[in-house]
Amino acid sequence: MAHEQRRLHQPLQVGQQQGDCRLRHPHGPRLRGTVLPGGADRQLLRADGVKELDALYELQTDDGAVITVRNRVLIDESATPGRYARSVLQLSAPAGPHDWLNRRVFVGTLHSLRPARAAVCIRVYELA
Repeated sequence: MAHEQRRLHQPLQVGQQQGDCRLRHPHGPRLRGTVLPGGADRQLLRADGVKELDALYELQTDDGAVITVRNRVLIDESATPGRYARSVLQLSAPAGPHDWLNRRVFVGTLHSLRPARAAVCIRVYELA
């Protein structure tokens, strides 16, 4: 459905939790826009080494609608054959051309763009 790139900042550590990142310009065949400043991004590093991320932010589409995105990600660096990073996204859109987002289930993948860039690429897919 769409993908976005996130520029990463130094983590803010709060007890055993850490995280703080910003988003860029999501785009795809059905959705284009810009992630608005602000939002919250939290990361929990579990005792078993698995990371749980919970991000909440707003996306303004090219036509001006504001969509709230909640992205919950599970990352297992020890997975075989390679890194496992999958997410479930919940989108909340206002009435209008994007309200179909409220009635669908979305999943995603997360890929690091390091060392070339301090960013990640998130690919989002609509489940049929």
